[in-house]
Amino acid sequence: MRALAVDYGDRRVGLAISDELGIAAHGLDTLDVVSPKRAANAVVAIANERGAERIVVGMPYAMDGSRGPRAEATEEFCELLRRRTNLPIEEFDERFTTKRAEHILREMGIDERRGRGKKDRIAAVFILQDYLSTLQMRTKTTPESDEQ
Repeated sequence: MRALAVDYGDRRVGLAISDELGIAAHGLDTLDVVSPKRAANAVVAIANERGAERIVVGMPYAMDGSRGPRAEATEEFCELLRRRTNLPIEEFDERFTTKRAEHILREMGIDERRGRGKKDRIAAVFILQDYLSTLQMRTKTTPESDEQ
């Protein structure tokens, strides 16, 4: 199952794609956001080009699990995607992915200005890798129906 992950922001969209087996996530080029509609068109085009079977959008929940203005904008972006494709659009909790990406860039000695696009791409990789890991854990804990 190939999935495309999206780290949506006002200025940039970080992207990552999984391998065909749904095991590993690989970062793609970051998109600059001219408008949400154009960004949605570009994401759907990339999903189609890459053979994605679903699009996973990082949802920026607040620490208490509530949705603030950033999450509302991301939900609107998800609706734009849903109007443009029949692929499943899944929202996935992205808390801490940006902080983890910033930490990686600091460890690499890359300053914030030079690392802007890289941060979004790394955050998308974290979103997708966390999503894939969650799917794998669910598969391992779900009993097989033919074991009865």
